[in-house]
Amino acid sequence: MTSTYTQMEQRLLERTIPLPKQAHITGTRWLPADQVAISAPSGDPAVRTAVQLLHEAIPGSASTSTLTSALSFLLRLAIHPADPELLALPNAAQSYRIRPVEDGLELVGATAVGVLYAARTLAQLVRIAPAEEGPAAVEIPLATILDWPDLAERGEWGGNAAWDLDHTTPLKLNLVEVGVVPGFDERGKLRLTRITPELDEAARALGVKALPYVPHLGDLGKTTNLFQWRPELMGTADPSEPLPPDYKPSLCFSKPAATAFLAELMDEIIRTLEADELNIWLTEEGVPCFCDGCRGQNTYVLEVRLLAAAYRLVKAQHPRFTLRILLTQGSYPVNDRVLAELPPDMGATYYSGAHTYDSSHQPMIYGLLEDFIARGGWLGVYPQLDNSWRTVFPFTGPQFIRARMREFVHKGLQSVTGYATPSNRFWEFNVAGLAEWGWNAEGRDEHAFARAWAAHQAMADPEGFARWACLIGPLGWDLAGSRFPMRLFWDPALSILDGSVEMRFGDGLLTEISSAEHLQGNIAAARQALALAQTLGDGACLAESQVVLHAYLFLEALKSLSDALRQPSTMSPEHPLSAALPAALAALDAAAEAVVTGLWDWGCRVYPQTPQKPQHRFEETISVFAQVVTEAYRAASRLGVADPRPAYRDRPLGGWSAADFPTPEATLRFDATDLLAGPGPYRVMCRFTGGAYGLDILAVSFWEADAAGEREVARIEPKAYGYGDSPPPPHIGRYEAWNDVRLDLPAVKPGARYFVQARVAGIPADAPAERRMCSGEVLLRRAWA
Repeated sequence: MTSTYTQMEQRLLERTIPLPKQAHITGTRWLPADQVAISAPSGDPAVRTAVQLLHEAIPGSASTSTLTSALSFLLRLAIHPADPELLALPNAAQSYRIRPVEDGLELVGATAVGVLYAARTLAQLVRIAPAEEGPAAVEIPLATILDWPDLAERGEWGGNAAWDLDHTTPLKLNLVEVGVVPGFDERGKLRLTRITPELDEAARALGVKALPYVPHLGDLGKTTNLFQWRPELMGTADPSEPLPPDYKPSLCFSKPAATAFLAELMDEIIRTLEADELNIWLTEEGVPCFCDGCRGQNTYVLEVRLLAAAYRLVKAQHPRFTLRILLTQGSYPVNDRVLAELPPDMGATYYSGAHTYDSSHQPMIYGLLEDFIARGGWLGVYPQLDNSWRTVFPFTGPQFIRARMREFVHKGLQSVTGYATPSNRFWEFNVAGLAEWGWNAEGRDEHAFARAWAAHQAMADPEGFARWACLIGPLGWDLAGSRFPMRLFWDPALSILDGSVEMRFGDGLLTEISSAEHLQGNIAAARQALALAQTLGDGACLAESQVVLHAYLFLEALKSLSDALRQPSTMSPEHPLSAALPAALAALDAAAEAVVTGLWDWGCRVYPQTPQKPQHRFEETISVFAQVVTEAYRAASRLGVADPRPAYRDRPLGGWSAADFPTPEATLRFDATDLLAGPGPYRVMCRFTGGAYGLDILAVSFWEADAAGEREVARIEPKAYGYGDSPPPPHIGRYEAWNDVRLDLPAVKPGARYFVQARVAGIPADAPAERRMCSGEVLLRRAWA
């Protein structure tokens, strides 16, 4: 094999994602597009899709129904369900073969999906050279390919996954999980609410399994009208404890009526959705039932026994039906007992908020699960694909995603359902990495994949991008593994800034940064990544590099601040201040501003709708850095250190209480004139401080008032974008205590007064008198971006 031949084959295969398992290309053939025809005798929806995408890849190509004597190259698509070579492969239903035949290429699959995958690979390989007149020329590789996936199921749930199949299916991702919520109509008849009722038909044509799931089982009484129509299913409260103000009962898992209800629900899903598989999520943080049948029993063991009993009833009527359960962070301590209760024909998917929504360097699949697989158990997993499930922070991570997927393949998992919130647009590279190494774990290394991905994106310098991605990947991985910046969402460094917790290497925000030398090495590498990004001509890479570098400078400054605040001389007002304290504060402030401006730039580039439709988790990520700096200067103020830029800190406008909600909706209005620092971007924060009910933020606006009257000058109606076609307004409450929104104030006129007005929804009309509690505060700051 000559070097020229090898280079030609590598150049052509670089066009494919994922990389085929076995591929040999002896050359290519150039010919007019109208001399190519496509033959596909099957009318299966997936085969029709295969034909369509080949016609799109080769504009002007003909179908066999329009054959003429001029046609000289035929693409033959065929399903061979008994092909011995294909049937011998793992995951044979998705296997395919491409090979040259006398007058063209043969594309064969053991199923229609295999044919579709063959067409997807060929569509990536061909290239078009447009002609000024007449048909375009097409380059068709003379390829022999035998291919199959390592993982049977490769897909996502949540975010925009259900609406993103046009982006994910070309990568051969084949699973999307979609929620099914049971409820009852006004006559008490069981009905289903589905997020994407139109998805099934489209999914089948794209070779995708649209797997329905029922959300956390024990919470159905909290999120639906189940107990209104089936009160006998309601769990019993603990008689020895007073009820908390936000108490909502869970499902009782020991009553025979619960078995019958779940069997009814499964049957309804099978019949209504024509589903033959279902995933039911175990309870996440449910309230135990204290009835005679449940008291003293483990809730999760009862839950699985209940599901298994209902499954047996349904299986008798629907033999092809299969059920899997989702383990949860609640079940994690007793997963051994849960898995022991599973019948052999029920599967389990591993999820735990603390363990699978984790991007550390630690392996994810632990010994108990490995043993379950070794005994023949069917196991999937719900990993996050990004920096964090809760915050949105750039993370191009080739090393991270390759390590995750190779672990899942090597340990024998069947399914990976990734979580990339709030939208795949923020995580294109890592989602493609799931597709790459979930299909072919032993194919490309990180550099080769990054180069192929850059070529797919038509980047000017794929090699430069690959070097950049492999340089910045470990830096982002250390941050993600340390849960930075997510930890700041729950605690804006208050425990560090009050001196009660020492910021230490190998712990907390520095979990995966082992020493000062490690930190300084990452800062140096981040500077190199930024310098390399400046040569690439890609704004998203440049913005990510700015964010990562200044994230490390932020951590460096926060560590210096922590060290200074813990010095006895610093914490004692009668001693002179250490010079390190003002310097660390200034460095923290500068780094936070650079992180935020870089984040906003990055978000606008990868998700261009950001200015008009900002994702609320992205907005909150931006906010945490300003909160930390606010708290840092507040701590320093007790030692006499003045804040040089108070306008950029969260300052109180006012608040709300239950008295503001004689009706469910209220309009809160506050005079902001004295807090303004000229025109530009501002952020209004609503922070929940207590009560049985939280707050929905419906609209926030700036109003200008002068002698001529008052007028609205800026407005936003925030939505939790990423949660379907009709996203809800952001909600704050017990579990997510704050949210802020961005408003651009166009001008500040001398003599005018300016008001912040917020339309909110709080206490529902039917709330019991003893639970009519809701309180919080509203704050304002000048925004860095």
